[in-house]
Amino acid sequence: VMVRGERDPASGSAWSFVALPDLAATQIFGYWVDGFGQTFTLYRNTEYPCDPCNVDFLMATLADGASSWNTQVVQPGKWGDPNDQFVESASLAFDSQGNAIIAAHFTRRAITGSYQSTEMRLYGVVNADWCDETVITQTDGYRGSDGYAFTGADPHLVVDDQDRYHLVFRDQAVWHDGQGWSNEMRGQVRYAVRVGGQWHVRTA
Repeated sequence: VMVRGERDPASGSAWSFVALPDLAATQIFGYWVDGFGQTFTLYRNTEYPCDPCNVDFLMATLADGASSWNTQVVQPGKWGDPNDQFVESASLAFDSQGNAIIAAHFTRRAITGSYQSTEMRLYGVVNADWCDETVITQTDGYRGSDGYAFTGADPHLVVDDQDRYHLVFRDQAVWHDGQGWSNEMRGQVRYAVRVGGQWHVRTA
């Protein structure tokens, strides 16, 4: 059960708490409340063990005082040959118009569970439909023996008062050992900002 807490900003004000309506979610990436009291939740509803598995990436919204969630599929997931494809983690922010903007770690995996590639994506609504933009697909030198095509892990998104998108994320080193087992290490921190439609990326 998710619980929402509120308090007046005045010093010494008491907190009040309310249980939110049930949401069919097995993995919640986080939830946020906008300036109108509307709650946003990013999640998946993958009920392991499963085969095939539902790996759709979802956003649910709950209007202030409402008794049920409104759910949208942001990114349909894919399960099965040749690769599974789904969002592994995500972050939400809002622009000056109150539009939801999502940064997500999009992954492709072999059916054995090994990473095939990962990337940083940005999602937003255009003409009432969710669309995506690929921000970056390659690491900045940080790598394992499986190559450079592994980045975008653990994203965090902020939209400033000029509607510039600021992203912090990590590269991944991925390799298979002598027994064929897949291994992964998340390393260097990277920062990306979009100014005038152009992304600028640097490594911390």
